[in-house]
Amino acid sequence: MNRLIEVKQNPTFRFKYFYNKEGLDSLFIWEYLNNQTWQVTRSREKKYNANNAIISELSKRGNNGILVKDYERYVDYDVDGNMIQDFRNLFNNNLQATIKSRYRYTYTYEGGRIKSEIYDAKTFNTSDTTWTNQYKHDYIYVDGDNKVDKKINSVYNPAISAYVTIDTFRYTYTPNLWVEEKSTIRFTKQFDDNGNEIFYSVERKRSNGVWTKENQNNLVYENNQIIAKEYYYVDPNDTNQEMYLIQKESYGYRKLSGAEDIKFNNKLNVIIYPNPSQNVAIIDGGDANIQKMTLYNMHGQIMKVYEKPSAVTQIERDGLKFGTYYLLIQSDQGSITKPIIFTE
Repeated sequence: MNRLIEVKQNPTFRFKYFYNKEGLDSLFIWEYLNNQTWQVTRSREKKYNANNAIISELSKRGNNGILVKDYERYVDYDVDGNMIQDFRNLFNNNLQATIKSRYRYTYTYEGGRIKSEIYDAKTFNTSDTTWTNQYKHDYIYVDGDNKVDKKINSVYNPAISAYVTIDTFRYTYTPNLWVEEKSTIRFTKQFDDNGNEIFYSVERKRSNGVWTKENQNNLVYENNQIIAKEYYYVDPNDTNQEMYLIQKESYGYRKLSGAEDIKFNNKLNVIIYPNPSQNVAIIDGGDANIQKMTLYNMHGQIMKVYEKPSAVTQIERDGLKFGTYYLLIQSDQGSITKPIIFTE
């Protein structure tokens, strides 16, 4: 049974709030004054199960006392009380038209975690009540921490009666890091604590399935103003896909005078492990003769320099703040920049 608990009113509108015996909000009514008579213009009703978890919600709205559904929701749970499906309908009802539209969202859960989200739509009159598939989101979990690792976005292709993946968003859970991955291209951005973009890269997935970097920007700020910008690119005529460094000056780019001395090779086989790490990251240069390693923070400041390190070298956090750093590795086979993440 719903009990009227609270009424809020002004000269033209009145809001009524009802609660069930458990104290949960169960009914909301919005009325307006029309010719000295209060008329309902909106209502929202909620129902709960024995565990006080919501199982349905119905919203109506209209004019002159005529109410039609504009939103409904139904929720299912398993025997342990975990949500397994959240079904939502949105209605776009024009009371003056014969053609109306309707949108349906279906959220599927597994083990208490969201698994997929499907969006359907239809425009219907007396002869057309067909649902049309629109898009779908699939949520992928890799670790056992109940955090989404990937969200795969797909659109429905009626020609093949199936969903086709258009892009993938990868969750990093690293502060200020953003990654978006599509079928053949991947974008990575990193920001400082003020929201300034300090790193941007574009990678392309080749026919052999290997991701190779196409370009990369490193930006340095002072008082939230860019004071330096480095741009790395792949020479289109270079069959080895080596990266070169150029720098922005005023309104144009020019190749650095020392760029030939720092010739980047994104195929350099350097392994960093563990990464992320809490205290120590190990750098294994493989068969490359590493000549120098320089560790930069997100602002482009040099934190550590290793001259002529051994083939296997340890990078210790040693007072560095938690976060992401970039290691410039220069060797006889070329150079490469790799991120190192120190976590708590």
